[in-house]
Amino acid sequence: MELDAAPGASVFLIISGRAAPLVFNGTLVNVDGGRIVVDLEDPSSCTPQEPEADDLVPVSLADRRGVARYPTWLDATIYSGSYPSGHPAVVTDLSMDGASVEVDEWNGDPFYRLVLDINGETLQIECECVHYESTWRGVLLHTRFVLLSREQHEVLEAVVAALRSVFGQAQVNLIRQHSGPSVR
Repeated sequence: MELDAAPGASVFLIISGRAAPLVFNGTLVNVDGGRIVVDLEDPSSCTPQEPEADDLVPVSLADRRGVARYPTWLDATIYSGSYPSGHPAVVTDLSMDGASVEVDEWNGDPFYRLVLDINGETLQIECECVHYESTWRGVLLHTRFVLLSREQHEVLEAVVAALRSVFGQAQVNLIRQHSGPSVR
């Protein structure tokens, strides 16, 4: 592994767990071959008034299916340890907490970055792959968003609201088709 960072650089460390990922902030102390030394901040010393904490939106660590997901077909690119130059993907459903992402192949990386172009803006989201499965088209990654900035949250909120509106209207049209014209 190559690391292009000097001592003193900020570090964001994610450790996967059964219930939820653990997230730590720290400072890079030293890189010696394959060994990385990081000085982690004590989480109990952090207060909500710190600028870094105020700029982040907590992502629900409960069951990611607790919020509605909406079907979509958004072209994306994923970046991970196995795909440092990017790998094409398609987001097949989306919510405020996660997404299903379809790729041709997957090497089992637990964390990756999802990059989407939405209304001329590039949205980059850090993700945890909580489960993946083979499908007839490739591999479907069941994903939880790990951390969202306020700006990312606002863009995602607008996209999900638009999907909710379109999905709701489509449901009404389906009911009309099967129930007759009396349904409004």
